[in-house]
Amino acid sequence: MKQYSKVKRQYNLTFKGFDDVYSPDILFTITNQGAGYTSPPTVTITGTTRGLGAMATCTIAGGKITSIKLTNKGYGFSNTAVTVALAGGGFTTAGTITAALSSTAYSKTSKNLGPWKNSKRYRFNLNGAFNNVQLSENAKVTIESVMVPSSNIAASLSSTFVRLRDTNDNIYDSEQGMNNNPIVLYTSNTIANTLSFNTNTMKDTKSFMVPLNFLLKGYIEFDVYIEAVMNLTKDIMFDENNFIVSMVVYEDEFEESTDLITAPQVVDGQQYKLYNNFYPNYNNNK
Repeated sequence: MKQYSKVKRQYNLTFKGFDDVYSPDILFTITNQGAGYTSPPTVTITGTTRGLGAMATCTIAGGKITSIKLTNKGYGFSNTAVTVALAGGGFTTAGTITAALSSTAYSKTSKNLGPWKNSKRYRFNLNGAFNNVQLSENAKVTIESVMVPSSNIAASLSSTFVRLRDTNDNIYDSEQGMNNNPIVLYTSNTIANTLSFNTNTMKDTKSFMVPLNFLLKGYIEFDVYIEAVMNLTKDIMFDENNFIVSMVVYEDEFEESTDLITAPQVVDGQQYKLYNNFYPNYNNNK
């Protein structure tokens, strides 16, 4: 007699780059405090080529702008210059503020011997959707499709790699010198200019084993990096706007259990397909 504790489950997930926790922050510099302000001016933040939704507030003291605080970093401000406009506040002399992007989760891969960064880690929060989901020991993930983000590198010969972090398939990576961060997409590109838009879609790709807490930990992470045939002359900046990943997390088989409440006994060799309202998590076909 055997018992099986889980229904076959499947979770379809799509992640878009502008939801990345590590998307760029905006740093401000007050270049002129102005004078005569009677109320904080309204702040408008724009990107030269892209970027939406960023918001900030000013603090004034003695008629001058003394600080500015970012309240919403918006999205899509990667690979662009940022400008700040001030309006209102009853000033006699207008203040001025400049802004610059501060990108996080950028690093170098171990084979990149130069000083420039070529790797970006994307973290996507699951926003509590799977707080109570612990997968079975046979859970897997399949990457359905990947849209490769464009970057600020202009190179005729380069390769882009996308990694999924935190599997448990013991896939050794000679570039990183560690296991369990498998490459899920590799593509050779011809990048014509800084606004290039490279896509590469894979269907029915290889699946990877994932640990029980793959969803429970609350986020999914990817690494994206470029290797070029020439030495880099600047940090590579990926455009969050066009990085999209579609994936499926699923449990392929039933997991053996000793729990009589959620897993009634099943006799080996007999084919069961039972539906019982008393056991809402029980759907055996063994």
